[in-house]
Amino acid sequence: LGIKSLHSSSDLDLIIIYDARGAEKSEGKRRLDVRLYYARLAQSLVTAISAPMSEGRLYQVDMRLRPSGKQGPIATSWNYFQEYQQKEAWIWEHLALTRARVVLGASDLANEFEIFRVSLMGNRDYKKIVKAITKMRLRIAAAKSKKLTFDAKFEVGGLLDVELLAQLGRLINGGSDRDIIGGLKACKDKNIIDDVQFSSLVEAYHFFWSIRLVSKLLGKSLGDEPEIGSGATKFIMRLTGKPSLQAIYLDLKETTEEVAKIMNKVFPTKSGTNYEG
Repeated sequence: LGIKSLHSSSDLDLIIIYDARGAEKSEGKRRLDVRLYYARLAQSLVTAISAPMSEGRLYQVDMRLRPSGKQGPIATSWNYFQEYQQKEAWIWEHLALTRARVVLGASDLANEFEIFRVSLMGNRDYKKIVKAITKMRLRIAAAKSKKLTFDAKFEVGGLLDVELLAQLGRLINGGSDRDIIGGLKACKDKNIIDDVQFSSLVEAYHFFWSIRLVSKLLGKSLGDEPEIGSGATKFIMRLTGKPSLQAIYLDLKETTEEVAKIMNKVFPTKSGTNYEG
């Protein structure tokens, strides 16, 4: 939602922030404490978006990005949000904020949020962030190894790896851009990757995203060579620009291996640069 890249079954990662501007109670016949008022309002919003209806639901909603995750209040005060991000937030939460965008709210609070968000970018400890992302990648790899299916997003050297590198670039280089290509360019500007690697990663990102779009539409993981009809085959060939399904499977393997090599140079493990080791 933040970078305007949704596929057919995307969930919405939401953070709900309020600024009561000094008020202690809501207005109306039944005056509520401000925190309770905004908690109920936020819950009503989430329910309206995600509740099953006769024709299905609008979206799945994920609120785990809010401060303190599942343990935190569903709606967060603006003052607390700023304090939490500055003093308590994990690096992965700041990585997520590189893609955050206000989609609804008062213009003055939206402007304040954007100024604050950008203030968290740039002048960061590069080694500390690399260490944190390295640990994240190892955890993802350990979880993925239990699965048998190929996943263009979570595979070693897949879409998520490209996104993590882009978020690193934005967090290190600063700026307000949210898009993945801009984040990769920030990595190039900081000499984290070179021109050739940048071009390879941009091409890989577009390829992985096309595969993920089709996978979600078909409900199948295309890396496992599923039985799909001629219409679906023509669709994915047109979307990826590849001449056949076999070419797509081969390119998936080669592209993930190429991305993994780049990632392992940027995020080496203690045992070397073998992400899977």
